[in-house]
Amino acid sequence: MSWVNVNGLGFKFKAPKEFLDANGFTRATHYQNQEVIEKILKSGTFSSNGCGHPRENVPYLDHAIIYKNPNTKVCCLVYITYSDANKISDEVNQWAESKGLKAKIYEHSWYNGSTCLVIISLPSVKILLR
Repeated sequence: MSWVNVNGLGFKFKAPKEFLDANGFTRATHYQNQEVIEKILKSGTFSSNGCGHPRENVPYLDHAIIYKNPNTKVCCLVYITYSDANKISDEVNQWAESKGLKAKIYEHSWYNGSTCLVIISLPSVKILLR
């Protein structure tokens, strides 16, 4: 895993410019459960490229990207899943709380109407959608 400039990414599911600008996110990386997510969100860094760390079991994880504001070190995990927001919200919220994180689940993602958007962050962090 490495941080790259969001403008240089070929992410199919990249967040809209308004979301990136509102949060100062200029760096991003794909996320595939290879690192302990709460450590990344707390430090803004990777601990050891996943070596020796248990894999996360983020519920309904699909098309996941971690965005980072390099000035404030604020990060969030954003993923788009082909699930109904109402059906997954309890499980995702319980998982996030068990990790000391918060989850925001939106009925529609910016990709298409059949997907929902999940944003995982530290409880003290406010992530703006626009």
